[in-house]
Amino acid sequence: MIMASALLLMTCATNKVALFVLEDEIEWSVLNARFDTKHTVAAANKRSKEYQLKRVLQTS
Repeated sequence: MIMASALLLMTCATNKVALFVLEDEIEWSVLNARFDTKHTVAAANKRSKEYQLKRVLQTS
C-alpha cells in the first residue's frame, strides 16, 4: 500500500512537472509565432512601400 501510494505520488509529481514544461513550450511557441508574424508583416510593409516608391519614381 505504501509503495502504491509512493508510486502514485511520483506519477502525479512527474505529470505536474511535464505539464509545466508543456505550458512553457506552448508559451514560447506563441511568443515566437507573434515575433515571427510581427517581423514578417514589417518586412512585407517595407517591401510594399519600396515598391510604391519605385512606381512613383518611374512614373514621374
